[in-house]
This record gives sequence, structure tokens and C-alpha cells, in this order.
Amino acid sequence: MLHPKSNEHRTWLQDLDSQFNHVRRRGILGQVGWFARKGPVGAAKSGYRFVRSAVATYVDHRFDAKYGTDTSGFTPPSELTMDAAARNNAFEYMPTTVPCFDFLMGKVSGDLSRFTFIDFGSGKGRTLILARERGFQQAVGIEFCSELVRVAVDNKARLEGQGFDTSAMSTIHTNALDYALPDGPCVLYFYAPFKSPVIDGVIDNVHATLQAANREIYIVYLDYVHEGYPIPLELLSRPPFTEVASGRVPAHFASSQPLIYCVMRAGAPDEATSDPDFREARKP
Repeated sequence: MLHPKSNEHRTWLQDLDSQFNHVRRRGILGQVGWFARKGPVGAAKSGYRFVRSAVATYVDHRFDAKYGTDTSGFTPPSELTMDAAARNNAFEYMPTTVPCFDFLMGKVSGDLSRFTFIDFGSGKGRTLILARERGFQQAVGIEFCSELVRVAVDNKARLEGQGFDTSAMSTIHTNALDYALPDGPCVLYFYAPFKSPVIDGVIDNVHATLQAANREIYIVYLDYVHEGYPIPLELLSRPPFTEVASGRVPAHFASSQPLIYCVMRAGAPDEATSDPDFREARKP
């Protein structure tokens, strides 16, 4: 794949190496000490995560080989051109795996063709391809980083060259806070795209659209399991949104790291369900 800052054709092994460059920085003695501190159980878990990451990275590159696109790889904000404020509020780019996307979209009730799919922080645009394949009426990506937008636009052109219908698929280069939702039912997708206060402002805008016109909206939020930036449950569950489902993504659907999700819904009745492990996993 093409890295945003070079013309290098990166292999899945190079992308895997970039995810684990902290191992190289530790050095041999540092790595031995790290394993000693982890203990047998901790070392085994780390080995499992490494194998899982290798498999996920390989599968990601297989996706791009199939479509002739560039959606794989791990890209931290430090490797992208953006101002300091945007960089401080951004998380790294990591694509959603195909099984994980299907798992999450299975939480959306009814015919997907009724909905516009909107990915906030859409990066290189993989979810837009998946959303169109799954029958969404429209697939819209919102991305602030110009480098990632260029890759997404190039991916769309490559798909068009293969006969893929991209007429209802677009990436908009804009600040997420400035984007106005289209009319009609929407599925809003967030894969840990940005921190507070940006996410707060985006959700405030969503609530403003609901006040203007009541309609069906899903919020699908995906994130790593970590203590520093937990899923903002109180923000996402503000009325009229209610929780539809939440929990850990099954390990064989996820990427190199454990993932956790929540799905909120407004504008249509549904019985909220929740995985009890979800809130426990998010506790700092």
C-alpha cells in the first residue's frame, strides 16, 4: 500500500513491523527485562496479541489485493500533516476489519438500504466500500486530514476502474464539527476518531438535527479497550438515544488489539440490551 508520506509500496510485513517498533526500541536486554516483568502469563498474552496482529495485518492486505485499493496499515497522527490542535485531538488510523464491520452492522435493525452511512474520521475509506457492498443507500466519509482524503479519493477511482458502482460513495474533506447530517435515517460510525471536545461537539450537532426533525439515527462507536480515553457512554446515551447493544468485539473479528463497542439508537423504539462485561471493561 502507499504510505501517506511516501511512494513506497508497503507489504503487510512492513506494516506489522511499524506496529511493533517499540519492541525494536527496547533492544535485546530491554526486551528480556520487559518479559521478566510481565511474567509467564503476561508474556503469553503478549505473544498471542503479536500473532493476532500478524494475522489481522495480513488479512487487511488481502482486502486491498482483492480490490486494488490502499486501505490497510497503521498511521499515527505524528506521520500526518496537520496542525497541533488537530493532532492532539486525533487518534491513529487503523482500518476496520471486514468481520468486525459485519458484526457491528448486524446490530442495526431493518433494511440497510434505508440508511445513509456516515463514517466520522473515515481515513482511507474502507468502511465506505463495505457500506456500499452491504446495501447502504449512501456512504459518506468525513475526514480532516488531506493526505488521507487523497488516498480515499484515489481508492474510489481505482474501484471505478474495476466497474464498482461508486456513485453513492464520497469522502468529504472537512472538520467533523462543520458537517451537517443529511435528511433521512442515518448510521453514524465512529472508530475512535477523535478525543473530547471534538466528539462532544459532533454529538451536540447530532442532537440539534434531531430537534429539528425527528428521525431514526444509529450511533455505532468502536474503540480499543484502554483507560485513558474510554467510550463516552454518558455523552452517547443522552436522550433520545438508548442503548441497543454493547460489549467486546469477538477476538476473531477484531484487529491486533481488543475492541469494545456500543450501539445507540434514536427515533425508533427498541429494547436496550447490554453486555455486563462492557462497562466493567471500560472502568479506569
